Amino acid sequence: MTPTWAAQATLAHSGTASVAAGYGTDWLYLLIPLGIIVAITAYLVVTGARGERRVIGFVPRAAASLERITGLPAWSAGGVLMGTGALIIAVIGFLWDVAWHIDFGRDEFLFTPAHSMIVIGLLLLIAAAVTSVVLATVNRVVVGIQFKNLRIPFSAIALATLGTGAVIGFPLDELWHSAYGVDVTMWGPTHLLMIGGASLSPIALWLMLTEAGPEANRSGFALVRRTLLAGAVLIGLSTFQGEFDFGVPQFQQLYHPVLIVAAASVGLVAARAALGRWGAVKATAFFLVARASLALLVGEALNHTIPRFPLYLGAALVVEGVWHLARELRAIPRAVISGVVVGTVGLATEWAWTLLWGWHPWNATLWPGIIVASLIGIPGAIIGLAMGRVFAFRAAVTTPRLLMACGAAMVLLLAIPFPRNDIDATADIATERVGRNLAMVHVEVDPPLGDTDWAEVLAWQGGHMDAIPLEATGPRTYESAAPVPVGGDWKTLVRFADRDVMVAAPVYLPEDPAIGAHEVPVVAQRRTELVRDTDLLLREAKEGPSWPALVAYLGIAAVACGWLTTLCLAFTRVNPGARLGLSQATGSNVKKRRAPSVAMRRRTS
Repeated sequence: MTPTWAAQATLAHSGTASVAAGYGTDWLYLLIPLGIIVAITAYLVVTGARGERRVIGFVPRAAASLERITGLPAWSAGGVLMGTGALIIAVIGFLWDVAWHIDFGRDEFLFTPAHSMIVIGLLLLIAAAVTSVVLATVNRVVVGIQFKNLRIPFSAIALATLGTGAVIGFPLDELWHSAYGVDVTMWGPTHLLMIGGASLSPIALWLMLTEAGPEANRSGFALVRRTLLAGAVLIGLSTFQGEFDFGVPQFQQLYHPVLIVAAASVGLVAARAALGRWGAVKATAFFLVARASLALLVGEALNHTIPRFPLYLGAALVVEGVWHLARELRAIPRAVISGVVVGTVGLATEWAWTLLWGWHPWNATLWPGIIVASLIGIPGAIIGLAMGRVFAFRAAVTTPRLLMACGAAMVLLLAIPFPRNDIDATADIATERVGRNLAMVHVEVDPPLGDTDWAEVLAWQGGHMDAIPLEATGPRTYESAAPVPVGGDWKTLVRFADRDVMVAAPVYLPEDPAIGAHEVPVVAQRRTELVRDTDLLLREAKEGPSWPALVAYLGIAAVACGWLTTLCLAFTRVNPGARLGLSQATGSNVKKRRAPSVAMRRRTS
């Protein structure tokens, strides 16, 4: 049987099993966190009190130890702790994998350390949901859905659905690559499925804490964990910005501010509503510490391209300011004002941050499209308010109809920057060698492009990534700000982006027999058409039949509906006093209806 294209590419780069050994100590990034999870589990089993029920012996012992240490019901603490470990493994693998593809292109073999971390992290999310169900059942707690002796927390259903949907992305991804080749982009449909499941999981874990009840959430462990999960929600909502973080965006630059405001409005308002005073700042502080640590890990320890990230601090401060100054207003108007200031003042601070540390600093070409980013903060803040109040055991003060309208508005606003087009233009590219594998690049474009979102020479997949700005020397002429790498495995091209126009032309591309691609050599002078930049960035992609795309998109739609359904179910059921639409009151002084705490297991004498 003839192997698929994806299999041929994998075989061409795999060689023998000795290739895996080449990663050496890199596998420790997977083995160490797994070892920590095993060690914690063993400690809980050893230190737990033996129960009298005739069930698997180590389960009640671990449950008793969890309750003693955390002050939470074992089913909640166990699911949250394992889920947190799963997310740490998955996010390291995710950032590592993205950086690897940017720096080296295709993987040498399928189960690299990064791929393995992603798969194991997603499987552990499912295991965390199962752990929660097992501990709830063993301890016979009154929680979630009760079917005979089985106890299924609502939050565990949401977590299992998210994890399962993300894992489903792997076979769909193999189908996609077999049909259409390798697409080195985060925003491929199957990639978004895997990323989305992990990115939304912190919300399910926060719900798992909430479902334990208000009394249990007063423990020191729960208070700290709630703050950490607020930051984790912000990290999860920010993962969709990954291509901008790594400096190889394949969509309009307008998406960058739109995605930042969307994440900030939902995550920061939810944190402030749930955690109270300084909640937004606390979530941002954890976000910055975690993302800086991950950037150092990927960029320094693993020696890859350093991922950059948004600041969010300005947005957090203005949310805190609104919550304090407008404390006499009802909750929904306060959320609307928060969304407005996040989309204006907060957005301005992010604009300044890109000038300091952005791969592609924002400029005036984003106007007037930047209005989309300002608008998306309003529905995002209302959704964040509803989430945060449920996490705080208070009435959500929103109706399902309002939340559906806000969700639809966010989808519509996210669709506005989607179009990508090319233009009928040519580029005269001249190179001037300044070293063995370095050259200055001069470009003349006809007709002139005018102001651009970015103009650069991108050199990637040669061991690391260089994005060298093209400085305008005339109305239609540009020169690279520094020498750029050419030759060897480098893929070097000039790129221009002007709103929905994203075009590129090759400077040097190596021969790639695995995909039948010929070399585009470095020459002193070349005239070529500017083509849509994804034609060169996704060089390994190919045309294929339509049915794999249909299967993939239908699968994604089904999984997304499952995610939305189970998350809504969990939000409306984890706390009887916080159900959507329960109260139409919209003030901060609404009398809170305390939800009954989840019954703990009967203590044996």
